[in-house]
Amino acid sequence: MKQLSAPLRVAYVLLRPPTYSETFIRSEIEFVRATGATVGVFYARGEGEGAGARLGRSVRAVLTHPPTFLHHLRVLGPSYGVRALLASAYALELSKQVKRFRPDVVHTHFVNLPTAGSRSRRRDVGAYR
Repeated sequence: MKQLSAPLRVAYVLLRPPTYSETFIRSEIEFVRATGATVGVFYARGEGEGAGARLGRSVRAVLTHPPTFLHHLRVLGPSYGVRALLASAYALELSKQVKRFRPDVVHTHFVNLPTAGSRSRRRDVGAYR
């Protein structure tokens, strides 16, 4: 097993802050921090963000980064057309923040947009998973 010279850096990419029924996510993050890891938490959706803002972000992502959107569509599969559009927008926005954090591991919960975005951008941020 590879020995780390510095604490493990774990990026949690979530759709939104955990809700009351998702306290296990908060507990998991606290436990990972307690092991000595450096944890960064990144949210795909802003607090109270509406459908109009998400649609605008998605359209901008396709128009300003068409090769990236096509890459995401290829990674996620054509049946994910609309989801790939949203995931691409989230991924483009989050990848800059996550890349600045320099994670060793990118972790997501549930099969949703952050998972899709992380899957399609993990090599760009240099993280293992």
